[in-house]
Formats: sequence, C-alpha cells, structure tokens
Amino acid sequence: MRTIKLVVAYDGNSYHGFQKQKNVVAVQNVIEEALSKICGEAVATAGSGRTDAGVHAWAQTITFETNGRIPCANMIRALSSLLPADIVAISAEEMEAGFHARFSAKWKRYQYRI
Repeated sequence: MRTIKLVVAYDGNSYHGFQKQKNVVAVQNVIEEALSKICGEAVATAGSGRTDAGVHAWAQTITFETNGRIPCANMIRALSSLLPADIVAISAEEMEAGFHARFSAKWKRYQYRI
C-alpha cells in the first residue's frame, strides 16, 4: 500500500466546503472521484484542514493510500485531465507509511481577506 501526499489548490465558489458530504458537491468528493478513476480502486482522502463553502485554498495538503501503481508525476497529469478547472493538482509525492495530512502537519497558514 502506498501513501501519497497530494497538494491541491481550488476556487471554492462552486463548492460546499472541502469536506465530503452527501447530497451536495464538496471539493473532497470531486478529488476522490478523480483519484478513484486514476488508481482503479475506491480512494478515501484525508485533508490537512477543512474550508467552508465558498472558501478557496492555495495549497491544501491531502493524503490517501492506494495499491495503484501510477507514478506520482503521471498522477498530476491524469488529475488535470479529470478535475474541473477550479481544482488544480499542484504536486504529488510518495510518503512513508503513517504520514497523514492533518496529524503529520508541522504548521498551517490561514489568510483571511474580506
């Protein structure tokens, strides 16, 4: 089982926040659907944090585990072809087992603009 760290950016205007939800579209739902197609199996992601509806992210860290063999460099290209224009995969990196986007984070930065 591989542990992958994925960094994404998104414009949250069209979403009901980051965290997946039933009956509404959230960023996590869209990313998991694309990753599941790429990896050929159901993928569950964990985010380093959550955003509310309409909130954007410049560098949201996400982790997931997969048995899929697609190289990380190819994963970015594949995600770009499946994700909508308002969600962008910035980087993908294979991590050691046990790495978790939220629990392994050393710091987080939030910037609020009104």
